[in-house]
Amino acid sequence: MKNISYELIEKLREAGSGSEAEKQILSTSEDPAWLYALSPSRGNLVEWYPWTKEMSVLVIGGDYGSICGVI
Repeated sequence: MKNISYELIEKLREAGSGSEAEKQILSTSEDPAWLYALSPSRGNLVEWYPWTKEMSVLVIGGDYGSICGVI
């Protein structure tokens, strides 16, 4: 996947922040890199786990944080 970090920052500056801005960006882009970066579905990979506040997690290569946000 190509690195879209700088493009992502610019698009979020233009659209604003939050889930509505992310939905707007996803609806106007056909590039799978945007889906990878912004899709809320990626959080489903770890959503099933019973996380507690006492746990510690080491995230290596967290990319855009969609999975980190769930943890």
